[in-house]
Amino acid sequence: MLVVFDPEGTATRVFRRKLDDQVLTFSADSTDRLKDDQTGSVWNRSGVAIEGPLKGKSLEQQVSIPSFRRAWQNFHPDSHLVDLTSPPSGQN
Repeated sequence: MLVVFDPEGTATRVFRRKLDDQVLTFSADSTDRLKDDQTGSVWNRSGVAIEGPLKGKSLEQQVSIPSFRRAWQNFHPDSHLVDLTSPPSGQN
């Protein structure tokens, strides 16, 4: 998944990185636009290629519910963080 924040940091968009049969990786360029490493195409923050070989193609936007841990803890102080990268205690 590719997560894109708007310049003001008030909204996020989540996109599927697979386009056709290729999984794309991205980096921000000097103008804060996105560039995929595979084709060098330039993408806007709406998931549309605006320059390069993939110009006019769009990434599939995904449904997401962004959450901020500290805000969640403020409203739900009895919540506990679960580390899903480690096996449960007593299991290996």
